[in-house]
Amino acid sequence: ERLRLQLSFEAGAAELANLPWEFLHYPRGDYFLCSHVDLVLSRYFPRHSRHSLRPEGTLRVLVAVSKPSDLDPVLEPRVVEAIQRLAEAYPVQVEVLRKATVAAFTERMQTFQPHVLHFIGHGTFNAETGSGAIALLRPDEMADWCSDSDFADWCSLSGVLPRLVVLHLCEGGRADLRESFGGLAPRLVQKGVQAVVAMQYPITNMAAIDFSRVFYEALLRGEPLDYAVQLGRQ
Repeated sequence: ERLRLQLSFEAGAAELANLPWEFLHYPRGDYFLCSHVDLVLSRYFPRHSRHSLRPEGTLRVLVAVSKPSDLDPVLEPRVVEAIQRLAEAYPVQVEVLRKATVAAFTERMQTFQPHVLHFIGHGTFNAETGSGAIALLRPDEMADWCSDSDFADWCSLSGVLPRLVVLHLCEGGRADLRESFGGLAPRLVQKGVQAVVAMQYPITNMAAIDFSRVFYEALLRGEPLDYAVQLGRQ
């Protein structure tokens, strides 16, 4: 039977969240925690009360794309297509922001007030400072690196936080939890976002595309969020 394993990192043990639990290998069964077909692994930060991720009525999904001309290419069409397919089976409204400047991103977050934010682009993590950064666009379409704290603040400008944030970028999930839950994904959780899907380590475009395709196809079938993530890992 399927086992749902939730790792909860309480105060005083938060630094353990930095360990790559998904890569833990069980030699007798010859499997990793991240890929066992009957195991669903997720992490939980006890920062706030939890509520349903599914709203009443139409689900609003904002896909924000940032492709700075001075960074490696970002291949988003197949991911956007997979997300737009949600609208074929569910009451879902999908809006795509293809040039995520700071002004455009903050304006769309305020006016659209998405339940789900899927951000496609580049991120980085500074181990020395324990902080992350995300690349939005300058008007000349060069990279505009913004701090993880600023990005988390912009997600809450409307007063209504996204319930789910998917960070389709390198190092979006890395954290230095000894430094007040530093790093982009934990900062979003600290702000009150119910769930964040993010990568701890660098990932290729094609791997991120495959993960996103499987993840959203599972959601289309009505699978729970954590199980959809596990299928994407597999």
